[in-house]
Amino acid sequence: MATVVKLEPSSLYIATQIITNDDDTVETAAWHWSFFVTDPSCRTSQHHWNVIPGTGDESYQHRSVSRVLAKIDAEHSAYVVFCKLPGWNAPEMHTFESTLDGLYKKYEGIHYSRLRLLDPMRSCRTWIVDALRSFVAHGWLVLDHELWSSVEDGWFLAADQKMKDLSAPATQRYLKMEDDWLDTTKFKPTIGIL
Repeated sequence: MATVVKLEPSSLYIATQIITNDDDTVETAAWHWSFFVTDPSCRTSQHHWNVIPGTGDESYQHRSVSRVLAKIDAEHSAYVVFCKLPGWNAPEMHTFESTLDGLYKKYEGIHYSRLRLLDPMRSCRTWIVDALRSFVAHGWLVLDHELWSSVEDGWFLAADQKMKDLSAPATQRYLKMEDDWLDTTKFKPTIGIL
């Protein structure tokens, strides 16, 4: 049975999921970044910039998640980190989704491979960071630490680095389970707070 990840109600999380490749090592690891949002009843939805199945094109996508699993099955990569963002003041879900869709639509009509040629630094990770900036601007995410409130870019850079710093050792634990032929559906992700 897969590990169920328990998220707190009325919360916003950033999650990283291992992007698999032929040479799975921590040094070559990459992660897919996404948001998980819970309402007061702990109903959960995932929001991310992702490939449209069967097309190779990409878009902003969201889905309801009945149970958050660290690893769904042998065919899916594991979520290695879930970090809660304190100071979350959830907007109406349709407003939240519309905002995230609008951030992605800045690139509408540009296929992902072409987008990478225009801006090689653009990715699901940078989209998440852009979304966080938007959340702060809308007042949905309150940076309560005095330093971060005055130097917002410092907070975004620190949050980005913390996610990477947490994802690397979690990925190492996961890859060790794979190397040892252990049941990776029992993998326990790192749960943290940004």
